Amino acid sequence: MIAFSSIIEGPSKSKVESMIQVALEKIVALIADKHDRVKLTASNTLNRIAEVYPLSILNHANFPKFSEILINSINAKPKVYKTNI
Repeated sequence: MIAFSSIIEGPSKSKVESMIQVALEKIVALIADKHDRVKLTASNTLNRIAEVYPLSILNHANFPKFSEILINSINAKPKVYKTNI
């Protein structure tokens, strides 16, 4: 997923949009994963897609399902990470 997030601006727009359409359902599903790091990576990847290709998300056939998953994740108990500052 990290690699996918990194190449979003590289290839042609049509190639990236087709990859997004294939991967988007899996990425959104990972936002509900039981592991926090997987959730964070999926969220960051989805954020990157939304920044560069927002219509790929909004026009996806499963957008209503995606929005339900995203709303549930927003309402989930937040995690607070300790940092060594």
